[in-house]
Amino acid sequence: MYMQSGEQECWGIMRSEIGEAYFEKHRFFQDLIEQQGQDLTSFVHEVFEDQYFSESDVKKVDFVTQILVDKLSVKSWRFLRKKLRRLAYLTDRRHPEEYVFDIILGWLTEELVINQINDCSSQNLEVQRIGIDSERELLSLNIRAIADIQIIHEGRDPIKIDIFADHRGTWVSNGYMDLKKGKIKHFEQGKLDYVLGLDVENVNWHLVDKAMATGLKLSPNPAMGGTLTVQVPLPATATIAHILDVILMNNQG
Repeated sequence: MYMQSGEQECWGIMRSEIGEAYFEKHRFFQDLIEQQGQDLTSFVHEVFEDQYFSESDVKKVDFVTQILVDKLSVKSWRFLRKKLRRLAYLTDRRHPEEYVFDIILGWLTEELVINQINDCSSQNLEVQRIGIDSERELLSLNIRAIADIQIIHEGRDPIKIDIFADHRGTWVSNGYMDLKKGKIKHFEQGKLDYVLGLDVENVNWHLVDKAMATGLKLSPNPAMGGTLTVQVPLPATATIAHILDVILMNNQG
């Protein structure tokens, strides 16, 4: 850790140098936001302005901005360590800052997807964030929603969607996306309708439904610490508008 004079800031924690993993994740997401006619700083303010983490005086917009640029105030550093002191087993080989960076990038990706759906839809629908993570808190337990969002359309059953992002072009390189065993189980139990995949680097959208994801062989994934996953062949790319049309059409029955 590097400390500025007076111990006001901590930086250089993550693998965020040019060419390293977290530099690339930040760069590709920032490029995507700019393609939408916005800059990342204003997007963060739009999402988190005037919000504080629960039971703290830590402003979300400040904390998120500091994490994204790998430059924490001591106040934020202490808040992060307090939140994660019992969750070291969840971070895999990541530093706490890297683990939280990935969580925050997931939040921002969900917000971007919600905006995209709202912007391209002329139909009467509502997009709702669901699950504990919808409050954008650093949870003290490893609890995750079955789906990230649901779409309500014309009084029909909610369409439950999990948002899955590839921030470094891995899907295109491999020709498939890895889905964990739990997600497959949710498909099989009817608790999940779709996985909406966003390839951030290449700005490609992919839609996975139950038929595509189930019936495939589960195998340990070394890149995920031996977690059981299936390799779902990468679906054809489509615009978010076309994907939304498909989802709503399939929900008419």
